[in-house]
Amino acid sequence: MEPTELLPVKQGGRCGYINSAGGVVVAIKFNIVLPFSEGRAPAEFNGKWGYIDMCGDIVIDPRFESAWPFAEGLAAVKIDGKWGYINRKGDIVVQPQFEEQSVFVDGLAVITIDGKRGYIDKTGGIAIEPRFDKASYFKNEMARVEIEGRTFYIDKTGSTIIGGFDYIGNFDEGLAPIKQKLLWGYINTAGEVVIQPRFDAAHIFAEGLAAVKVNDRFGFIDVNGEFVIKPEFDFTISFSDDFAAVVYGTQTGYIDKTGKMVIEPLFDFGGSFNEGLAPVRIGKKWSYINKSGDYICDTIFDEAESFSNGVARVEIDDKRGYINTKGEYIWEPVE
Repeated sequence: MEPTELLPVKQGGRCGYINSAGGVVVAIKFNIVLPFSEGRAPAEFNGKWGYIDMCGDIVIDPRFESAWPFAEGLAAVKIDGKWGYINRKGDIVVQPQFEEQSVFVDGLAVITIDGKRGYIDKTGGIAIEPRFDKASYFKNEMARVEIEGRTFYIDKTGSTIIGGFDYIGNFDEGLAPIKQKLLWGYINTAGEVVIQPRFDAAHIFAEGLAAVKVNDRFGFIDVNGEFVIKPEFDFTISFSDDFAAVVYGTQTGYIDKTGKMVIEPLFDFGGSFNEGLAPVRIGKKWSYINKSGDYICDTIFDEAESFSNGVARVEIDDKRGYINTKGEYIWEPVE
């Protein structure tokens, strides 16, 4: 999220942007808009996509069938049914030729040719030949890919650097869950098994702990594979903001890192805490609670996203709005 992030809004069938105080910054006059990135945002004008700046001025003329946000100075655009890339001036730097595309991360982007995924560099040159069924972004000089259901990690030459397991998850905090002969454990970034496969399920590490399943119950282990919270829950999500949502039967509550139940299981679903607040659902409606378990607003939303930079997006009757950390609207849900 950019420090000067503008939030897209819709009113009267037109779109624009507000700031975190709810003030209109870019006039509500566009057909469709996407979030800003690197000072540019894709916007649709009468069926064609171009780009606007943070003043709402058109900086790249609308001439594309579709357009993605900028990343690392380039943005994916669609022309005649194929994807290519433009620079910030709107010049085509990678000719449209791909069936699918992604943003550039760490100098490479995932593209699709003849149904197979590979990687290109910023000149459009093929950096790694398309041969994968699935491919993820590069992070810390490696990327997770899949061929015929087998996952492994490659480096930027396309060579396999971690493999040999039935499944490998994403790395977080230097460890990734792996599956071997129906049991789960963890490897480090060198591909070494550091926690032996002995769990029925394993989640990523977050804030130093990972949820694992043993005998149909979830608990939490540390990076040494030792239980610090015994397995007694029907389900859990990862720790965030020092709390984790846990499920007993059909109800969700929250525990701290000692395993103490700090918010009783009273909810039909509970999301992660961010900025001291978490979305919770009772029946079909959502609200938000603080770390004392107190509601900050009425339970009226059909959808409720996590807070970021003091703002959360909410939805009522397919209309989107935003609230602040006091539970007050900065933009009421309107069309």
